[in-house]
This record gives sequence, C-alpha cells and structure tokens, in this order.
Amino acid sequence: MKGSTDLESRLPSAGAYGDRFASYFKLAKASVFKTGSLRTGEIAYTETSGYCHKPEPSVPVPPEDAFLVQTQLQDYPNHISWEDGRPGIVGTLRAGHTILRDLQRKPNAIIMGPHHTVHFYIPRATFNTVAEDLEARSISELAYVPAQPIDDDVIRGLIGTVRAAIKAPEETNRLFLDHLMMAAAVHLAQTYGGLKPRSLQHRGGLAPWQARLAIELLEGDLTGQLPLKDVAAACKLSVSYFSKAFCKTTGLAPHQWLLYRRVERAKSAMINEKTTLAEVALSCGFSDQSHFTRVFVRLVGTSPATWRRARNL
Repeated sequence: MKGSTDLESRLPSAGAYGDRFASYFKLAKASVFKTGSLRTGEIAYTETSGYCHKPEPSVPVPPEDAFLVQTQLQDYPNHISWEDGRPGIVGTLRAGHTILRDLQRKPNAIIMGPHHTVHFYIPRATFNTVAEDLEARSISELAYVPAQPIDDDVIRGLIGTVRAAIKAPEETNRLFLDHLMMAAAVHLAQTYGGLKPRSLQHRGGLAPWQARLAIELLEGDLTGQLPLKDVAAACKLSVSYFSKAFCKTTGLAPHQWLLYRRVERAKSAMINEKTTLAEVALSCGFSDQSHFTRVFVRLVGTSPATWRRARNL
C-alpha cells in the first residue's frame, strides 16, 4: 500500500499489522493511510491515519497468541471497543494515551471520524523469550482493563523515536531499530506482565571468542543493516542477553558501538586527501555526506572538514 516503507518487506507473512491490520478495522480506504513496519524477531510497528465516515463495527481480529499496544497520536472521542464480544470502557482517548489488546480475545471497535494511531505487535512468545533471558517466570498475560487508557511515558518516548527513525530509513541503523523494539518488549513485560528478573550481577560480558566474532560481523556491515538477532545467534545467545553482554564488554550498546566504529574508519579514510568526504561517507556506511557530517559532529565535536584540515596541515 502507498506509504509503506521497504522495512515492511522484512516482516513475517501473518499477523495483525500493516495492511492486514488496516483491513480488519476498515481503514484500507482511509483518505490517508501510512504504515511503517520493522522486524526484530516477531515484533512489528504499524502507523495508520485517516477519516472513517461510517460508524460500523470493525471485523474482529482473528485470534492469535499476540498483543497489540496502541498509542494515540491525536485525540479520539467516543472510543467504543469490545473483547470477546464484551464492551470495554467508552470514552475519549487522548493523544499520547496507550491501550493494550490481547489478540486471543478477538478485539474489535467502532472507528468513526479522524484518527491517527501507532501500534506495536508483540507475540506472547517474544515476552517468554525475554523472561527466559532474565531467568524469570514465563508471562501468560498482560495486566490491563479493556479499552482503559494508560499514560505511559516510556511507550510514548519509544514510539516517538521509532517514528523518527522510520521517516529517515536511509539513515536508520537496523541495530538501533532492533534495540528499540526489544526495549519496548522488556518494558511491557516488566510493567504489565509482572516480569521479575533474578539478579544477573554474577554474569559477565561476552566470552573472548564471542566478542571477536561479534565485532567481526558488525564491522563487516557498517551500514548497520545486519539484524541484531543474527549477530546474537552467531554468538549462541538471545538478543536481549547478547545486548547486555556486549555493552558490559565494550561499554556501548551494539548500535552505538557501530556509529563510533564508522567514525573511526572515516578518520582513517580522511587521511587520504584525494578521497572526497562524500566518498568517505559512503565507504563507511553513512547514507550520504550530510548524514556523515551530523554523526561526526555529534560524536567528535567538530565537522569532518575541520578535523581533516587540522590533521593535514
């Protein structure tokens, strides 16, 4: 559908997200429909906006072992929804409010008037993987009242960051998106799933062979498009444990380490005065010279051109 990003093609073929989600809630013919989706394991993100003229109930979402985390981007008055045929709370959803939906309960709603929402789609298996990584009990449910608005600053912040990243896919680090999506799953598991991890203080960082392999894989694709789960699998670790162990070993999250490594390689490339900054940018995994300059200034404190002149005098 128009407005979809190329990230959507990486999603699995089934689940309540993207165009499929829109069809359940009769949003396919909305005047404006945009969806931005990404994947880490089985987590997906969808954004919809538009105007519905007929106050008709949506088609119940087919049961599946997953949850939807819906956040409003604009006020939505007179919200009416059901789970398992039972009506939830009726009222106004304010911009920034979040509601949770268990897809096992076949949720549906009446969509009427203007709307703009974003959704995280997270299978229960993902929560159980998070629990296993943290040596906690598996999560069977998320605690919520159907259609009850939740004021969650963490979810709002994560959604804002994901939206900004999707709007600039040419500059988006895949590892960064994976990190954000996993952060959302961990936060939801802890806040609404009762996740209580055991103390992990006895655990250390990566084993030497794991650190060498992870760095080799990450350096082999400075564009950052190598999925974090692939690097973790090569190290025989889960995504969440690998991220913690990598940070303990290097002092940086994988996506942060990758940015610093790009900049260090760019410094080496800039020693050659015949290489243009645009060529340096592309060879080091940046989308273009402008992207390279913004990251370089943020991490080094000066522009690439100024840095180069100071060292090539």
